[in-house]
Amino acid sequence: MLELVTALAFWLFVLIPSFIIAGEVSKKKDDPFIIGVVTQASFFLLSVAVISLIGNLSEYGFRFNLMYVPKAFFAGLGLSAITAPIAYKLVQNYRPDFLPDTTFKIAILMLVLAPLGEETLYRGLIEGYLLCHTSFWVAIVFAAIIFGLVHILAFRDAPKGFRIFIVLDAFLMGLVAGYFRAISGSLIPAYALHSAANLVGMTGWLWLEKKLRVLDMIIKSLQIDDERKTCLEIARNLPEWFNEAGLRAIEEDLKSEITFITLDKEVLGFITIKPLNEKALEILWMAVRREHRGKGIGSKLLNFIEEWAKEHGFEVLVVKTSGDLSYKPYDATRRFYEKTGFVSVALIDPYPEWGEPALIYVKCLK
Repeated sequence: MLELVTALAFWLFVLIPSFIIAGEVSKKKDDPFIIGVVTQASFFLLSVAVISLIGNLSEYGFRFNLMYVPKAFFAGLGLSAITAPIAYKLVQNYRPDFLPDTTFKIAILMLVLAPLGEETLYRGLIEGYLLCHTSFWVAIVFAAIIFGLVHILAFRDAPKGFRIFIVLDAFLMGLVAGYFRAISGSLIPAYALHSAANLVGMTGWLWLEKKLRVLDMIIKSLQIDDERKTCLEIARNLPEWFNEAGLRAIEEDLKSEITFITLDKEVLGFITIKPLNEKALEILWMAVRREHRGKGIGSKLLNFIEEWAKEHGFEVLVVKTSGDLSYKPYDATRRFYEKTGFVSVALIDPYPEWGEPALIYVKCLK
């Protein structure tokens, strides 16, 4: 038990300073790639420093042994290929905010730096210490458990099902990487397995982004506060459609309901939805930057939501819009929904929550 507590202390000694350093860097440069580089470099350097203090590098895996590298590499490819379809079903168009903005940077981070930093910490320092002081399987399993659990932090904004899957998947990969590290006495097979597993994951993310990309735009789920603030600012700059009461409601719904945004270097627009029941999905809000209105962005957001709704078992879309037919800005809004297949089914005057008329539109998705 004392050995496990000591291993945890070593882990925290590396993890906490690494996160503090990355946090300080993010205050000066909010760039996912730079933050990722700093985090992984901190993992590697601090782990090596601790290993040098408590033992020698050789017994902690810093040995040149390529015997198991091919097996480890293909094990990583195979396991990730098996679990990838499950990930796709659970991901719900989520994109981690720690992914850089270019394929080259993603590749450097996921295929080189993450394997070096994380395997040196988990299979080098933690598993290496436990291999020296406990049993073969205790060392492998314990390192894999904390490796899996730490992914909760990295994917804290992910859908719950996907977050659970990531933790279990990381635990499984940690077990296999730990096994190869233990039988080889070297970290190189673990580096190779981690890189191979990330290669499949990276390919999946890039494929998903290509699927979601419309012209030069990406449609993704809203994840961070800066994106939320931008969405509210987009609505605030459209006072013809959103009054102060509406802005307050938008601000609350952006925090609690499902929102998707369109991106092309900046947020161009957003759409917020809310399930009414198992079959009906309501569109609460939709807005596009004033300078980009009329470019088909709203239609693409709506088409995306229709496909998303179908994939999640919804059969009806519902939207409420102003029923004040004398107010001209909403003429275009009503035409937009009617042109895209929505049918007006009711006029409620006054609508209780608004204190003014509301037109209810629906669209059947079957």
